Amino acid sequence: MQNGRSQRLPLILIGVIIMIGAVGYLVAAPLMDRWAGADRSCENLMPRSEVEAALAANPDVAAKLEAVSPDVRVEVVEPCAEKPGMATIRVSYGQEADLEYLRSTLMVSRFGDAPTVLRSR
Repeated sequence: MQNGRSQRLPLILIGVIIMIGAVGYLVAAPLMDRWAGADRSCENLMPRSEVEAALAANPDVAAKLEAVSPDVRVEVVEPCAEKPGMATIRVSYGQEADLEYLRSTLMVSRFGDAPTVLRSR
């Protein structure tokens, strides 16, 4: 009987480790998403005229992104009050949008050197 318990102990420990890992992931995943979406709005900005020119030069990219869902918007914004006239291209999306498709499209198709931010609404 004692030998049977000692044989099950490694399996029980593995189960406990897996459970701790799963709980840790469930707790950490939302925190990582929050960090990834943290407001870094004053970093990597360009003059608004350059950002507008980059958007105008790539209408196909904007159209491809906005075609994903009616709640996807591509726009030039000045996110930082401390840096007036400095802008970025913001791609905002709602719950209906395919986030992975938006991300993969932005990795392949860019707006030149213009900074681009993907933001949930």
